[in-house]
This record gives sequence, C-alpha cells and structure tokens, in this order.
Amino acid sequence: MRLLSSSGNEKLDAEHLERSQKWKLKPSSGGRQGVSIGTEYTISPVLNEIAKYKNARNKENQNKETLNLLRLKPQDAAEDW
Repeated sequence: MRLLSSSGNEKLDAEHLERSQKWKLKPSSGGRQGVSIGTEYTISPVLNEIAKYKNARNKENQNKETLNLLRLKPQDAAEDW
C-alpha cells in the first residue's frame, strides 16, 4: 500500500494509510492486484479553530498556575515540597 499524493500533513497521511489497510474489498475471480482507490476528504476549518481555542486555553491555565505559584509565600511553597 502506498500514498500517491500527500495531503501536506504527515499525521493525516499516516492515519489514512493505516485505516485503508483495514479496508475489506470484495473478492473477484482474478484477485485484487494493482487496484487503485481514490479518496477525498475535507478538513473543516472549524476543527482548526477548536484546536486554536484549546491551545490558547491551555496556555492561559498554565499562566494562571504560574502566577499562583509566584504569589505563594516562601514558607507556603516549602510546605508543598
């Protein structure tokens, strides 16, 4: 099995190849050799926006945690360790 044309995203290409290897084709009298199957898919821009939102939210939470640590008194920080 091989990929003729990349989507430009290595993870997507690898996932597509992995899933296509699990496809079950109906048998034919001459066998299934040299079969080409074309697939098309669309990546929704909404998914990209969701990923951006999650990344921003994670960074925001990390910043809040850092600020909270900086606000601790030295003796409070020592108790946590």
